[in-house]
Amino acid sequence: MGFKKICLSAMLPAMTFMAAGCSGRGDVKDPFVDFPDDEKLAEVVSVVDKPSTTDTVFSFDGREVETLQIARVFPTEYSDVFFSIRVFALKGENPVNMGLARIISEDFSTVAGGDVHYDLHETTARAVTEQIDYYGKVFNDTILPQLRESVVNGFYVNVDLRPAWVSADGDVYTYSSYQESCAGGAPAEISCYYISFSRRLGRQMTFDDLVAPADRHAVRERLLAQMAGDAGKTVEEYLGWLTDYVNPEAPKRFTVDDFPIGYVASYRSGLVFSYPQGAIAPVSRGCPLFFL
Repeated sequence: MGFKKICLSAMLPAMTFMAAGCSGRGDVKDPFVDFPDDEKLAEVVSVVDKPSTTDTVFSFDGREVETLQIARVFPTEYSDVFFSIRVFALKGENPVNMGLARIISEDFSTVAGGDVHYDLHETTARAVTEQIDYYGKVFNDTILPQLRESVVNGFYVNVDLRPAWVSADGDVYTYSSYQESCAGGAPAEISCYYISFSRRLGRQMTFDDLVAPADRHAVRERLLAQMAGDAGKTVEEYLGWLTDYVNPEAPKRFTVDDFPIGYVASYRSGLVFSYPQGAIAPVSRGCPLFFL
């Protein structure tokens, strides 16, 4: 089965436009609206007509990050049915790559409708490549046969994982993740968020990793104030509204210390909080992003 030619560089503006629906306030520039490396990336990403892996160097805040650009498009005999993944794995062996493979598998499981395999211990860029190819085989061999009666209305998934920031000491890598999917002619579902990985810890970083115990309450207060302001409500009004939205049958409403955090990542000198579409706001609000 040959690879249908799909221009990934042409996909970028559309993907960036869709992600621009993300909300948030603050003076920090939102990289989902204007990736700093789009022009440079367009020079090295043209048309994928076969599985592609190329050396790529990103430059963020004056720091270069050597990666392997792993681009895969898994087409079918239907022009509007395909599965595409593009991931920038760090060259060589790095625990960041293990995290990327896990995220790919989690994104793919939403398409596969169940758990899929990923290796918890492989940290090489080659391992990420093997994971991507595994999902392509599952897509063509398992998912597509189940869709043969409905593919006339279209089915596609785009997944994009790229570096967004790296700390001065080279320990923390923050990636932006973008996923767009559509099935049966329904409206596209979009997920965009940030995740940080620590080479020292060898895993994805959590809120507790990124915020000192003494600062957690204050950070949650600042985030909550930003979320409430973005919704045009007071903090008290927003906590009540959010409780009813997330869990209408909750015995008590959220407080500053237990409202949902979502994804949290290190970004330059601050933090960025990301929420999946529909998690804390109506789907029409996109994927909320908040910078502190």
